[in-house]
Amino acid sequence: MPAAGEPWVISTTELTTAATDALLAVECLAVALWLGRHAARQPRRVRLWRWAFGLCGLAAGLGAAVHGLRLPPGWADLLWHPLTFCMGSGMALL
Repeated sequence: MPAAGEPWVISTTELTTAATDALLAVECLAVALWLGRHAARQPRRVRLWRWAFGLCGLAAGLGAAVHGLRLPPGWADLLWHPLTFCMGSGMALL
């Protein structure tokens, strides 16, 4: 359990959510990069999938920050807008 002066939140559930989001971000971005190797065969389809996984990875990374870090007042609210935009756009592409 982190101490009160550390940069991350104290709640165990929030830290678990942040860790899950961070792992999901790494996985989505890794898949997006892996798909880049196959762009020569069907560039349009691969580009669509890369955007989908990239946006979902970005949303998960922002989610890890919102759930796991102690942010200054107002920053969490500010980050939720691009987070929901990226997640919604990524899901629409999937």
